[in-house]
Amino acid sequence: MNKLPDTLIKARIAAKMSQKELADIIGFEEEKIKNYEAKNYRFASFSGIIEISTALGIEFDNAFVKVDFDEIEEVKKVAGQWRRRKKGKELQPK
Repeated sequence: MNKLPDTLIKARIAAKMSQKELADIIGFEEEKIKNYEAKNYRFASFSGIIEISTALGIEFDNAFVKVDFDEIEEVKKVAGQWRRRKKGKELQPK
């Protein structure tokens, strides 16, 4: 995903589209597009990136997402243990 911000900015420029034009097409404020580009889309929402990509004709061919369900279960277990310990300490008289 490191190349995505450059791709979005270069695609807009190659399309000879201003930030305002892009914003108007997708219903954003121009300032939002300016901020996204100034910060390399670091704080852009996923849906915002998809909308911008669609408006610029960018397609994602190989977007792989791996969800590690074992890791999720481990995190839930550790978080539950932490909560129980914290709750136990709150119930102890001082």
